[in-house]
Amino acid sequence: MTRKMFAVIGVATVAVLLIIATSRVLAEETGRCYVTVTTPHTGDRAGVDVLVTGKAVVAPGNSLWAFARRRGLLSAWPQAGGAIVPDLAGNYSVLVVLGTPNETGDFEVFIQVVDAVQNAKLETWFRQAELTGRYPGMPVPPFVAGCGVPTTLTLTKTSN
Repeated sequence: MTRKMFAVIGVATVAVLLIIATSRVLAEETGRCYVTVTTPHTGDRAGVDVLVTGKAVVAPGNSLWAFARRRGLLSAWPQAGGAIVPDLAGNYSVLVVLGTPNETGDFEVFIQVVDAVQNAKLETWFRQAELTGRYPGMPVPPFVAGCGVPTTLTLTKTSN
């Protein structure tokens, strides 16, 4: 590669990083927060687990989480072992487990933003679960209102 090509690549890289940084700062300054799900879609069929992908902008101090529960239950189970961390462009992917291996039927998946207090409670839940081997259901925690109502998908688990 020539020096000119390196210079062009360098300028393009800096421009992309500035756009990403500017969009994150703008989101923080305006309080703009959002979560979208790209795949899967409500009504899709799934196996024992499903990869959920989407895009999110989350302000500092808040965290993005995934939850799953059998439709009709009040309790839900946090997923992925911790908070979802979107990449610099805001893209995320999280593996969600739908119930136990012998369960089939409709499941709800929630992708939502929680505040620091709820994030700490969820992290504690995972530490306890890892220590005890017990993964009790829990109420879905309150969401950050400025980020909108949690994105909810209803999926039909048809196999293990």
